[in-house]
Amino acid sequence: MPAQHSFLFVPATQPQRFPKAAASGAHAVIVDLEDAVAPPDKERARAILAGEAAALRALCDGAGCELLVRINAHGSAWHAQDVQACAGLPVHGVVVPKPDDLVVLAALARAVGGARALYLLVESAAGFLHLADIARAPGVRRLMLGAADLMLDIGLPDDDAPLHYFRSQLAMHSRLAGLPPPVDGVCLALDDARRLEHEVERAKRFGFGAKLCVHPTQIEAVNRGFLPPAAECEWARRVIEAAAGAGGAAVRVDGRLVDAPIIEQARRVLAAAS
Repeated sequence: MPAQHSFLFVPATQPQRFPKAAASGAHAVIVDLEDAVAPPDKERARAILAGEAAALRALCDGAGCELLVRINAHGSAWHAQDVQACAGLPVHGVVVPKPDDLVVLAALARAVGGARALYLLVESAAGFLHLADIARAPGVRRLMLGAADLMLDIGLPDDDAPLHYFRSQLAMHSRLAGLPPPVDGVCLALDDARRLEHEVERAKRFGFGAKLCVHPTQIEAVNRGFLPPAAECEWARRVIEAAAGAGGAAVRVDGRLVDAPIIEQARRVLAAAS
């Protein structure tokens, strides 16, 4: 599967936005049944999704992106019906809010079918407590950071330094579970391009490989931001060329000692760029 860098939320109650979301350049479209839908509208949202899913899947297939659905959390009044609906819809996967129970995740994986991947939106203290286990649960494709809910749950003042520990945990457990790099939370500053750029760079420094988005205008910057910059690619090419000439031994490149881990890093840069 090609690398996925951008995941765009679209409210299930706004079907007029579905075609634009599919054509936005996002690598995945997430139809949201949870936070973007008020409680009185939950059933209507589910009905709209059921009626539009086939057409939206066709649009997503044509655009080369995946179609996902964010369901309501386990324990809510809408969870069971959301799961039942997803089991019958032509979607690639399910975004699972507040995952913290292996038994619940196993039941969810069985209910939606093995062909539908689970994307775990980790956003509670309980979720991080059980992170090593839930990352390895059947059907899990990727971990995501739910920053706003996590801050609320723990009582953190902002989404920068107070969340560094949690970002590191997601990156580490993604690696240990054999998952792709995790997905960073949304940037709520819709009209602040510099803020979005800062958040993407921060996510990359913590080992993330993608970001949740809430508006189509964020997609291009996110996709571009997770690609290695030209200077880094040029460095990687110099490293690979020097390593090839050294026959596998350590070599000097740009005044720095380059050995096996650095050579592997250069290979990963070029792979990401391609």
